[in-house]
Amino acid sequence: MTRPTFTKVFNTAFTILLCALLIGIPLIFTPLTRSVFEVNKMLLMRLVTLVTIFLWIFKAIIEKSNDIEETEHPNGYFTVLTLKWRKTGLEWPILIWTILTIISTVFSQNIWISIIGAYDRWEGIITVTNYTLLFLMFAKLIKKESQLKWILASLLIPTVMSSIYGVFQSFGLDFMNWSVDPTARVFACINNPVHFCAYVAMTVPVSLGLTLFLTEKYKDTNSTKITYLKWAIFAGTSIIYYAQFLSFSRASWLGFVAAMTLFYLLAINYFDMRTKKTFFLDFIFTSVGLGALYLTAFFKFHLKSPIHAVFIFAVIIAYTIHALCVAKYQENNPKKLSLKNYALIAINLVVITANFFMDFTGLPIWGYLPIHILLSGYFIYACKHTLGAQRHFLTRVVIIVIFVKLQYISISLLSTGLYALLIWSFYELIFKHEPEMIHEKKKWLLSHLILFGAVILIPVIPVYINKIFDGNVDKLRSTTNVIGRLNSYEKDALKGTARTSMWKSSIPWIKDYWLIGSGLDTIKYMYPKYRRSDYGILEGGHNFTPDRLHNAYLNTLATSGILGFLAYYGAFIGGWLFLILSGLFEKQKNPYRYLISGTASGVIIYLAQTVFNFGVVATVFLFIALMGMALALTQEKAFE
Repeated sequence: MTRPTFTKVFNTAFTILLCALLIGIPLIFTPLTRSVFEVNKMLLMRLVTLVTIFLWIFKAIIEKSNDIEETEHPNGYFTVLTLKWRKTGLEWPILIWTILTIISTVFSQNIWISIIGAYDRWEGIITVTNYTLLFLMFAKLIKKESQLKWILASLLIPTVMSSIYGVFQSFGLDFMNWSVDPTARVFACINNPVHFCAYVAMTVPVSLGLTLFLTEKYKDTNSTKITYLKWAIFAGTSIIYYAQFLSFSRASWLGFVAAMTLFYLLAINYFDMRTKKTFFLDFIFTSVGLGALYLTAFFKFHLKSPIHAVFIFAVIIAYTIHALCVAKYQENNPKKLSLKNYALIAINLVVITANFFMDFTGLPIWGYLPIHILLSGYFIYACKHTLGAQRHFLTRVVIIVIFVKLQYISISLLSTGLYALLIWSFYELIFKHEPEMIHEKKKWLLSHLILFGAVILIPVIPVYINKIFDGNVDKLRSTTNVIGRLNSYEKDALKGTARTSMWKSSIPWIKDYWLIGSGLDTIKYMYPKYRRSDYGILEGGHNFTPDRLHNAYLNTLATSGILGFLAYYGAFIGGWLFLILSGLFEKQKNPYRYLISGTASGVIIYLAQTVFNFGVVATVFLFIALMGMALALTQEKAFE
C-alpha cells in the first residue's frame, strides 16, 4: 500500500469514527439501562474514543511523520520518541490542566468518586481525560474539506431528527412513557429540557455559518444543487430552532442571544479590524457590554441597589462610547464628529431606550400607543437618513436590541410590532448602505432574523385570534411555560431561588479548599456539609442534595480550586479563544470564517449557559467537538 493510500484509508476511518460520535451521542438512549440517557451516551463516547486513539497511535508509529511533511502548520511541531507531533498551541494548557486534575484526584475528599465520578454524571478523572482526548481528536484529525462535509452533515442531520421528535413530544405524541410531561417542555433524546435546549441552540449558529459559507464560496457559480442545499439547511435550522423554543431554558436563551449578537457582528464585519489588538479589544468590550445590558434588560439588576445601578449603567455608557469610536474608525473618518452628530446620536439612543426598553403599559392604550407610534416614526426616519459613523453605530445597536427583545415578541401585539420595526431597521441599514456585501448574504442574514421571530410568534397566533373573536382556541402548553419563565427573570434575580442558595453555599466551600478543590465530581458528596438552611424551602423540599451547583464556574472552583479554575478557564479556554480570534482576523476574506464564527458561537452559547447550568455528556461533548472543529478550521492548510 502506497503512503497516500495508507493516509487516505486512515483519514476515512477517522472521519467515520468522528461522525459516529456526532450521530450517536445526541440520539442514543434506551430504557434497558437504569440511566436511560447518560450511561448509554457515555459508553458510545468511551468506545469510539478508545478505537480512534488506538488507530491514531498505530498510524503515527507506522508513519512517524504524522503528516508533518504534507501539511504545514503555523505553530510548528516537536518530536516525542521519534514521533512528530504538530502543535495546536494548547499543549501546555492541556498538560497543566491534566496534571492539576491528577493532583486534585489524589488529594480528593473521596478519591473513588473523583476517579469514576458520581452516579449518573460520572465526571471523574476518567471522563475529564476522555473529553481532553476528544478535543485533540477533533482539532487534529479534521484535515480535509471532504471530511468537513461529512462532519457537518453528521452534526446537523441528527439534531434535526432529535428536534422533530421534540416537536412530536410537544403535541403529546411519544412512543415512550416518561416520568415527566414532555408537552410542557420537550427534551427529545437528551435527559432534560435544559440540556436539550442548550444542545440544539449550539447548532443554530453552525447551520447559519454553513449557509453563509456556501453563499460566499459559490458566489460566482449558479449551482442549483448549492441553492437546494442552502434551502434544506434553512428548513433544518427552522426545526432545530423551534425545538429550542419548545424546550425553553432561560440560561440557554441568554447564551444564544449573546452568541448570535456576536455572530452577526462578525458576519457583517462590524468589529474593529484595523489590527489584531483592536479586534481583540472590541470583541472583549462588546462581550462585557452585552453582559451589563442583560443584567438590566432581563434581570433588572439595577433595581437591587443604587451601587448595582451605577456600576451597570457605567459599563453600558463606557461601551456605548467605545462603539461610537469604532464606528468612526470603520467609516475611515479621521475628522472629529460635530456637536450636531453627537446630539443626533444621543437622541437616537434615548428614542431606542424609550421605545424598546421602557414600559408605558401602565398608561391606558390611548396613552402608550401614541408614544410608541411617535418614537417609531422618528426611528424609521433615523434609519433612512443616518449616514457615516452614525449609521455604523446605529446598525450595531439595532443588532444588539434585536436579540435582546427576541424572547419577548410573543408577550403582546405591541412587542411583536416593535420586533418587526427592528427587522425593518436592519433591512434599511444593511441593504441600502452596504454595497460591498454580497446581496444573497444580506438576504440570508435577514431571513434568519425573520425566522427567529416567526418561530416564536406562530404558536401564539391562535391566542391573538382568540382574543379578537372570543373563540375556543387553546395554545400549546409549552407556549404558556415560556411566557411564565420569561416573567420570572426579574423575580428570580432580585428575590433569590434554590439556585442562588447553592451559589452562596459555595463561598465557604471554596474558601476551605481554595487551592486544589475538594476533588473532581464531589459536589453531591460534599454538599450536605455546606448546605444552607434556606435551600430546602427554596427547592420545594424534594431534593436536599444536588449533584451540581448549577454554575459550572463555581463547580470548578469548588472541586478543582483556584489552580484548576485558572488552568481550565484561563489557560485552556482563554488560549483557545485567543487562537480562534487570531484565526478570524487572519481569515477576514476567507469563506471559512463563517464556519469558524458559527462553531465558536456554539462554544460561547455553552460557556454562557453554564453560568446558570452545568454540562452533561451530550452538551459537553458538543462543546468540546465545536472547540476542536473551530481550531482545525483556523489552523489546517486545507481551510486557507
